[in-house]
Amino acid sequence: MAGLGAIFAGKLNLSKGNCAVIIPLKGFSIPDSPGGPFEDKEANMAFVNNLEKNLRTDIPVKKLDLHINDKAFGEYVASLFIDLENKNIK
Repeated sequence: MAGLGAIFAGKLNLSKGNCAVIIPLKGFSIPDSPGGPFEDKEANMAFVNNLEKNLRTDIPVKKLDLHINDKAFGEYVASLFIDLENKNIK
């Protein structure tokens, strides 16, 4: 997973518009939920740490103590998306 963090950062670093990274600390997929068969907090944090280490400093990273499938996570991401899109309108 650590290697994927660098790959994701590399892709994000190519962005030309407004962007942000939102990280669900309680898991990235249904099997990666607390108590799930693929829960691996160490691997997830290796991904997150390597992503942050390789990401441009002007790209904000927000960590939420939620699972990716939590309603609150989706609502946060949707709201942020709208904010980012509105900043692109001139």
